[in-house]
Amino acid sequence: MKINISIFAVIFLSLFSLSNLHAQDNLIGTWELKDGDFAGAQLKVYKDGSNLEGKLITVPQKMMESCYNENDVKWMNIFKEGDGKYSIIDIVKVKGDCSEIYSSKNINFSNENTVSVTAGAINTDPTGGSQKWTKVNSE
Repeated sequence: MKINISIFAVIFLSLFSLSNLHAQDNLIGTWELKDGDFAGAQLKVYKDGSNLEGKLITVPQKMMESCYNENDVKWMNIFKEGDGKYSIIDIVKVKGDCSEIYSSKNINFSNENTVSVTAGAINTDPTGGSQKWTKVNSE
């Protein structure tokens, strides 16, 4: 009887893990910032081992002037919190000395191709405000 319960537990946990990874796949792809001073920036969310990470692939001039570069990691520690909801660490660069601030943010899907990024529980981002990102590619 204990063997059956153990097998059931292993199968259940495996399926639960796979369903969580599948749910996170909705965030994988290329996203474009649609508002604010850095509109036009593009970020690619991809799997890095078992985690998700977001790297800048297109950086507008105004963003470069604020110390951002192509291939900079912008989003890290991406965790699914619920249906269409994620928590992330957003790496914010400080213009001038180019230091980095690790800011807690939330991602919420408005629909399958649009997300809003808003301040998280511990927000250290001096710029504040929310951002609207639109998916431009699912790969």
